[in-house]
Amino acid sequence: MRNYGLVMFLLFISCYPPVNTIAQQRSRASASGDSVIANPGALKMSCGVDVLLNELRKNPAFLTIEKNTNAEIIKKVSMGFTDTVILPVVFHIINTNPAAITDLQIADAVRDLNNAFSKTNNYAGSQGADTKIRFALAQKDPNGGNTSGIDRVASYYSDNMNMYTEDGLLKSLQIWNPVKYINIWVVSSIIGEIGASFGCGVWTRMNAGGYATMPTAGGVGSLTDGIVVTGFGPMLAHEMGHYLGLYHTFEGGCTNNNCLTDGDRVCDTPPDGTTLSSPSCSSPTNSCNTDTLSNHSNGFFPRDTTDQIANFMDYGNTSCSNQFTQGQADRMQATLLTLRTGLLPDVLTKPCNTNAIASFTRNIDHPKVGDPIVFTNTSTNSTFFRWLVNDVSVATGAITTRTLTPTIVGKTKVTLYAYSADLSCYASFSDFVFADCGVAARFYNNKRSIASKTNIYLDTVLFTNNSYGSNLAYTWIRTNNSAFGRNIVTSNAAGGGANDLSYVFQDPGV
Repeated sequence: MRNYGLVMFLLFISCYPPVNTIAQQRSRASASGDSVIANPGALKMSCGVDVLLNELRKNPAFLTIEKNTNAEIIKKVSMGFTDTVILPVVFHIINTNPAAITDLQIADAVRDLNNAFSKTNNYAGSQGADTKIRFALAQKDPNGGNTSGIDRVASYYSDNMNMYTEDGLLKSLQIWNPVKYINIWVVSSIIGEIGASFGCGVWTRMNAGGYATMPTAGGVGSLTDGIVVTGFGPMLAHEMGHYLGLYHTFEGGCTNNNCLTDGDRVCDTPPDGTTLSSPSCSSPTNSCNTDTLSNHSNGFFPRDTTDQIANFMDYGNTSCSNQFTQGQADRMQATLLTLRTGLLPDVLTKPCNTNAIASFTRNIDHPKVGDPIVFTNTSTNSTFFRWLVNDVSVATGAITTRTLTPTIVGKTKVTLYAYSADLSCYASFSDFVFADCGVAARFYNNKRSIASKTNIYLDTVLFTNNSYGSNLAYTWIRTNNSAFGRNIVTSNAAGGGANDLSYVFQDPGV
């Protein structure tokens, strides 16, 4: 098995067919054996935070930031909350059919999240703690108007969203002030291999079902700060734990010389050295024998114990997931006291007593330059309206439609204010139009970690082309930091066959 380091594939789409194209080539898997993708057992969670952290930790500057951040949290970790705090959330439903997820489903998701953090209802029987942290849908939007705290955007980024290359693109579709709101993007599927192990000719792989920015990752209040999920329940509780400063329980493996600075930096969660699932909730594994170090984990574990598979931040078994510990609650509270102080409850109160809600739809989700886009006003409980383009007022009155024709490539902000009859109360809704030549290059691969040795083992990676708006020409280019260099792998014009690429990696003998 040889490690080639970083290998990058690029996909270029031509808006018009090239004059000359290379004949289509399709590399086939060797009969000697492509790696079998397997995923035995039910993993508790599939979270992409570790992959993102590992990339950030390659930068020495980030390591310093992370160290200082944890030091600040430790200073506050013993202070605790005397009263329950409520944090504002806004859900951005990114979907080819944004109405597919209803307001009721979102309300249920928030209710379940609060049950998880308060140890109530279906989580009441856990051995965990009430974190004294709760969540509520925002009632005031960034413009100061009424809102439901639910935002919907029609986009192809919902399907097979590549967390490595499309995170920023996804979040640029819609984000509210990340200092004041917890932004949660809901997509249909995520592409992101977060773990792979190889043994006896079989790969075991994990794909991300969600991920979040920790307080140090990307910077609090950055334009990527928030949570991306494909579902709710324990998954959302898990990612919210990350957002509020929690590591996985298996962070750092079994090291436990100082439980405040080693592992997950929480003393009442025992060291955990595995991401594998337990066969059942009554049969937890015991992956570490270091539980009694660090002064018996500051008194919590006078004897060796099993892994805490019921913890929301573990990967033990999905059906067991039901608790945060008091130590984790203290750490999340400390994060709110130090790093996420901007999440104030001022946006949780309606600015005025009316049920006015602003909204509109448009007839083209992904327009080209020159396309007339018709915006249809779908607001409720409102009689007077104001339309703005890039924050400049362009029309007022009882207007039901508005047409915008982009003249240049770029991003345009369209906002609608919906007022009550006496103009004393309003709601607002903003959408961003991204105009281009009508195509977007996208692809995803079914593997990131591979094995390959000429004449012994050849591994095939399938790159699936899920580009938007083109049936003309595609060119695949491979570039890396090894002896391969940069070269065109395949290029095909319209009618030239399948647009996916199945590529065999071979040991070049260097």
